Amino acid sequence: MVFLSGIKLATIRSEVLQRLAVLIVVICYTNLVIGEGKMPGKIHKEELRVYIIEFEDKPLLAYRGNIPGYLPTSPFLTGQKLDFRQPSVIKYRNYLETRREEYLHQIRKTLVRELEVVRTYEAGFFGIAIKLTFEEAQKVEIISGVKQIRQDELRFLLNDQVH
Repeated sequence: MVFLSGIKLATIRSEVLQRLAVLIVVICYTNLVIGEGKMPGKIHKEELRVYIIEFEDKPLLAYRGNIPGYLPTSPFLTGQKLDFRQPSVIKYRNYLETRREEYLHQIRKTLVRELEVVRTYEAGFFGIAIKLTFEEAQKVEIISGVKQIRQDELRFLLNDQVH
């Protein structure tokens, strides 16, 4: 190790990178929040934000074949990788698509408005991402078949070490 006035250079490098990362986050936060004339930390409930809604139906990777007429798609039971071209997977995906449309119909009916589906999920979990207000998310949360709902959030990894 090389020392500079009794302080390890690695420690100096780590502290500098940590301070730089904090500064970058503060600048970005200031531009996104204060730049829009909003107070930091204040929740604006009327704003549309992306929420991820998970439904109770099993996703492709977890489906065990408990619905009559639909074979399992879980690699744990089939012993094979999930193949989206396999007839049983295609059939269950079509089932999930029908269920997704039923859920969307119920959500539209509850909220009395059209929805923008940002993303759909069916492999690791079954759900959708849509833009909602905080109040709308609370209404969607109690719809039958909704397992959970959470606001999508941007996360930052602050790490200066390379392994």
